Amino acid sequence: MIQNCFPGVCAELKIISQRSKFAIEFYLDVIESLIDPTEDVDEIKYEKKAINWMMAFTAPGVIDFSLCILFNKAVSYALLYWLPLYLLQTNANIGAEASADISAFFDIGAIIGSIIAGIISDQVSSRSSVMFILLFVSAPLLVVYERLGAISITYHSIFLFVLGMFINSPFSLLSTAVAMDLSSQPVLREFNSISTMASIMDGFGSIGATIGPPLSGVLSSNWTNVYIFLAAFEMCAALALLRPLLHYYKTAR
Repeated sequence: MIQNCFPGVCAELKIISQRSKFAIEFYLDVIESLIDPTEDVDEIKYEKKAINWMMAFTAPGVIDFSLCILFNKAVSYALLYWLPLYLLQTNANIGAEASADISAFFDIGAIIGSIIAGIISDQVSSRSSVMFILLFVSAPLLVVYERLGAISITYHSIFLFVLGMFINSPFSLLSTAVAMDLSSQPVLREFNSISTMASIMDGFGSIGATIGPPLSGVLSSNWTNVYIFLAAFEMCAALALLRPLLHYYKTAR
């Protein structure tokens, strides 16, 4: 093709061809310098063995944190589903659109609370302590909200924002940072277990999300009973952290 073109064009095409060849050879040399052909990439990537499900489930702390996220997520999803109806039935001056808008403060609090909880948990040496405080405080807050929330729309908005921070932050940590912490325990260091731990946390959280709203619906004829039930579940979530919390303080001494 180059031989059959005009002389000036042929010369230009030859220069382009030579430059392209030089560029290709240069990049191939760079790639070869970065990759050692004597190393087996598959062996490097998969040098750890995959953990089996039973070993992951019986690892220290897994059952405790799994029960914690179960109770905690049951409360979160119960509020997520039932808050608009609760606002409609207990406040004559709140319509359907307003109840949806006010309920959004619960989600806004969840966003900000999860970020703050994540930052704090990275600063302290025990994530269990952060989550225990959040869960323990949220239980009485639920009862207080049921008693005082109906005073005004402002009270509803403030309480829901605070409840979103305290209730949703723990399970955000449980399904992410805590799952990674569990997989990095000395007994599991020779196994690939991060995905398995995260799936166990999310699985138990899904169980809680499944049972929370229906149980709240059974009690919804009396909203006081609903909030007592939710407070009890939050306390159960906090109590599930007692064993890993005590273990941490014993080993920290």
